[in-house]
Amino acid sequence: MPVLVAIDGSEASWAVLPHANRFAQALGLPVSVVRVLNPLLDVGDEFGPSISDAADSVAARWDSEITERLKSRDITANTRVEIVGRKESISDAIVRLGEEAGAEAIAMNSRGTGTIRHVFLGSTALAVLGKAGRPVLLTGPGIEPSMASDAYRAAITSDGSPAATAGVAAFAALFAGTSVEPILVGAYSRAIGDDEPMREMGRARAHLEELRAHFADDVPLQTRIFECEGNESTSHAIVRGANELEASLIAMSTHGHSALRRIVAGSTAMGVLKQSTLPVLLVPAE
Repeated sequence: MPVLVAIDGSEASWAVLPHANRFAQALGLPVSVVRVLNPLLDVGDEFGPSISDAADSVAARWDSEITERLKSRDITANTRVEIVGRKESISDAIVRLGEEAGAEAIAMNSRGTGTIRHVFLGSTALAVLGKAGRPVLLTGPGIEPSMASDAYRAAITSDGSPAATAGVAAFAALFAGTSVEPILVGAYSRAIGDDEPMREMGRARAHLEELRAHFADDVPLQTRIFECEGNESTSHAIVRGANELEASLIAMSTHGHSALRRIVAGSTAMGVLKQSTLPVLLVPAE
């Protein structure tokens, strides 16, 4: 049950690797690095008696490049270059590889655009998240290098919705028996005319306390509420709070609408992914 890291050969795609490796170590799981090859797009000028032979040659070269990159970063991982099946998309192949490996999670770079649609609609990362049926660890455009630390903390967010509560339950199960230190995090934005903010903050704290029921009694669990400052967005408050807590990742539900488009442009999840210097672990909202 590895953490499956999907890369496409670009420098941006490699940004997720050190974060995925630390995540896997915290879970006590191995790492598998995969790259999917589409012969019609990737063979190019590669010489061979047939397109199949040329694809095999490219696959061997890619696998060697992945192995060298892992060696240079002192990361131990299984490697695989997979040729897409007939009528299979890149995202379908990644999801299939995750299923075949029994992956606990899939990790990849989001290839964020920095526009209002922070991830290209129809992009590989978005499609994988919609189809994978398992947690997906994403790094966004603001990701910073993984920092070595003895502690591995997950800032788990909840806004009180059923989807967020289901996400907390999924993370509690994923982190059970591992070295991950969970922290339940909420962000409170004072509404116009809200003359009783302390009462609302109290309700938010009470909700986080209720979520303790999803964790084993022996799990040390912090709960923190961060109030949005001025015109600060909820997503920015979450990112700020996670950094203040020295979290290693942010974990949240996608709050999506359909089987394919689990994330809506402008959602809190996308805002967090765009701004976060940390990896974001997402579970599809059911």
